[in-house]
Amino acid sequence: KINGTIVIFLINENKPERIREIKAHNDEITSLCFANHSLSFLSGSRDGFMKLWFIQDKTWVSTLFEL
Repeated sequence: KINGTIVIFLINENKPERIREIKAHNDEITSLCFANHSLSFLSGSRDGFMKLWFIQDKTWVSTLFEL
């Protein structure tokens, strides 16, 4: 089911480990773009919004931009 959720995995030598699920959008996510330092990323969705995500106090926080 397409539900606007971002799932973040930690990739290690044994196997991928699911570490976080973020309910990010109200419709299908169509794009993700990660920064080189891996502490922030952008998500875009069919809901007409783009969000800039960054880590703050071990929590993913977003800033909303309407497209």
